[in-house]
Amino acid sequence: MSLRIITNPWMVVSACIFLSLITLSSCTGKVESSADIPTITLEETDERIPQQLIDSIFTFDKFVIPQLTEESTLDVINKVVLANNTIFILHGKNTITSFDINGEFIGNYSHIGTGPGEYVSINDFDIKGDTLFILSRDNIYLYSMDDKFIKKIQLTNAAKGLKVLNSGVALNNGFGLGSKKTQSSCSYTYISDRDTLNRIEFNRQLLGNSFSHNGLCSSFVSNNSNSGVLTYYPYNDTIYNINVSDGEINPLIAIKIGERNINKDTPPDEVMAIRSSDAVNVIYAPYNWGKYLMFSYLQGAPKTAIVSTSGEVIMNGTTGVDSNGIPISFIDMQSDISDKQALSLLSPMTLNAIVSHKENLSEHPVLQLLAEKVSQESNPILVFYNVNIQ
Repeated sequence: MSLRIITNPWMVVSACIFLSLITLSSCTGKVESSADIPTITLEETDERIPQQLIDSIFTFDKFVIPQLTEESTLDVINKVVLANNTIFILHGKNTITSFDINGEFIGNYSHIGTGPGEYVSINDFDIKGDTLFILSRDNIYLYSMDDKFIKKIQLTNAAKGLKVLNSGVALNNGFGLGSKKTQSSCSYTYISDRDTLNRIEFNRQLLGNSFSHNGLCSSFVSNNSNSGVLTYYPYNDTIYNINVSDGEINPLIAIKIGERNINKDTPPDEVMAIRSSDAVNVIYAPYNWGKYLMFSYLQGAPKTAIVSTSGEVIMNGTTGVDSNGIPISFIDMQSDISDKQALSLLSPMTLNAIVSHKENLSEHPVLQLLAEKVSQESNPILVFYNVNIQ
């Protein structure tokens, strides 16, 4: 496979960060949600977000149809990263497939196995400069962008998500990622060559529980390599801000979706009652544009909300179609290209169903163009939107 190499000193820096094995211990400098931060309660709603509001915020930019070959068939898409002018897609939990900005297939990153540089599955990935970081439970694997294995970093505890910051790696440990052998009760860890930070102590009754929406990786929110980084944990109700320079983490805003809060001191019987009441509301497809946050969640049907860090709800409800008649279904994207873009996913089956009900496609030129280019066997379509929000 041929991939362009971007020279960057980060490869040397990242190797220096992990000269020794990092050992996770008990939470230190615990950070709790504060009553001083804004709290937003999203009321249950079956309403569709008004078309006028959607059109005022989201402007169709372009669509990309990832090229379909024997090597580039995409399974369920978990995460999309735009870096180095390349689209990287994690799908099927085991493969990262890369395409150029027009959707032309470049190559795959997949090393399933038990030998050196191999892993069983991919939980998350990130790209910093010319280095690819792959998280597989309790190991981080570093590769050059031309797919050469650099090294493996072994973690004491398994993690579900990672984000490479300026001088280290932030890890979202969730509640132990399905392993009751987890030694630490911390949901957040930051490792660097200087220190290890363990934060956000979780209730031990949640130990070993994992939550996701269709496998989507939404552990960290970061739309540009130079902007802030956010993270959150199910049942916690709090979205945290991470300092990209030193990895410190502090509560930013509380988002309440139903009554499911479980803190570290919640009694076991209450934890069980909350967990058995109904499904946990997991935030997915999160975005951060300055003081505004957007995310999707399940409440019967998929819903999308935009809120401000000052406590204002801009929109909340079911998304419909954009001004071109394309249904909106946001997914997770991290980008070093633009601070204000969002990504939606359109399946060929959905497109075919929509087109079949249009009497005159010439009135919908974008749909008509898609119909001409997409077949039932095509890969899912990436639909990019510019975001008009100040």
